[in-house]
Amino acid sequence: MNALQRSTLRIGGGLLVVAALAALFLQQLGPEFYKQRLARAVADSTGRTLSVDGSLTVEWWPRLRVHAEKVALANAPDFGPAPMVAAEEVEVAVATLPLLIGRVSMETARVRGLSASLVRRADGSTNWDDLTAARAADADSKAGALATLALGGVDIEGARIDWQD
Repeated sequence: MNALQRSTLRIGGGLLVVAALAALFLQQLGPEFYKQRLARAVADSTGRTLSVDGSLTVEWWPRLRVHAEKVALANAPDFGPAPMVAAEEVEVAVATLPLLIGRVSMETARVRGLSASLVRRADGSTNWDDLTAARAADADSKAGALATLALGGVDIEGARIDWQD
């Protein structure tokens, strides 16, 4: 074995050890840490409260997989205290390696026990207006971002949608 091969093996082995230690560290943070981070990220991007009242598990390899139970997204202000969207279970998995090159390759997103309450008032305002307005403004600044997203599908089981017009 020549010096180049030995160096390559040492570097590769070192990277594997670092990756394994990082994964172990992240796994030890616990579900409460992830619940708080997820709720903060949703609040920052939507202005709404996300609650995860059940278990939350995160797996890092071979896919970044998040499984949450008893998830609810708060309704818009002035549309009442009941959540706009709730689900008994939500699971999303993303291939880990494509993330390193900025590509999101998502498997089938699974939602069980979905309950959505959609409201449109007489003046035409809806309880999702604030979500779509924020997304439209954000889309202008992130043009082409969806070109790097691959979604395997959405599997919804046991959905109930209430529509008030």
